Amino acid sequence: MTRPTQGERYSAVAIAFHWAIAFFVVVNLIVGTLHESVPAMRAWMPGHKAIGITVLALTLGRLAWRLGHRPPALPANVSAGERRLAHAAHWTLYALLVAMPLSGWAMVSGPEGRRPLT
Repeated sequence: MTRPTQGERYSAVAIAFHWAIAFFVVVNLIVGTLHESVPAMRAWMPGHKAIGITVLALTLGRLAWRLGHRPPALPANVSAGERRLAHAAHWTLYALLVAMPLSGWAMVSGPEGRRPLT
């Protein structure tokens, strides 16, 4: 087994974006899921909102980086159909990483979103 060369790996910046976004998404999923059933989590809701905006900013930064830097090629044994599915899944995840924070932002920007949590 040989180590991948620089052109066969994601860059350190892409890897840092990946893991930072993954960390914040997992934290936000936990807070968002538990804030109704665990009273102590209600205090985390301002942080939940801030993390959502952070995910949005990091994702936009990652997209900008991705558009300027080609990812490593898929292995040669991956079929054309699998390549299309992989690319579709990848871009769908980017779309969700933008849409989810924007939808949360829209929800708290409406009149119902401005009322205090009880």
